[in-house]
Amino acid sequence: MLFESDQIAEPPSLVASPVKKNRDPICEEAHQLDVFKQSYRQTVLHLPAGMVLASGEEELFNHVDPNDFMWTGHGARSVSRMIVFQNPFRSTPGVSCSLSSFDCSKAQNLRYRLVVDRTGQQGFRIALHTWGDTKIARCTIRWQALGAG
Repeated sequence: MLFESDQIAEPPSLVASPVKKNRDPICEEAHQLDVFKQSYRQTVLHLPAGMVLASGEEELFNHVDPNDFMWTGHGARSVSRMIVFQNPFRSTPGVSCSLSSFDCSKAQNLRYRLVVDRTGQQGFRIALHTWGDTKIARCTIRWQALGAG
């Protein structure tokens, strides 16, 4: 039986939590980057055989200000963001990402690479890299994670 829940994930606060030896590095890095101040909209499908399909859409960055480095910079530049799952997986899931919106200058060549890494039971990191004189104002991504729930 399929079950869908569309909820806002409110990651737990670590204020009163002691640091644990076996903490997931994804969750730890997310706390260090202070990304828990935001809520993430995620959809979760519970599939047969204990599998779970989680998905979401996130604004990776919005650099429409003329002074932001993805718009005004030159050379190698990147922006990354930690995505924390609403509910942790029992094992590391497979994750795929794609661009859902992209705003860039038409005066230069468009050069970019979208990378998913640091995947774990708690979440993953998504990064957008560009180089040369490419100017990118904003980027939104969609992601899916499939694994044992």
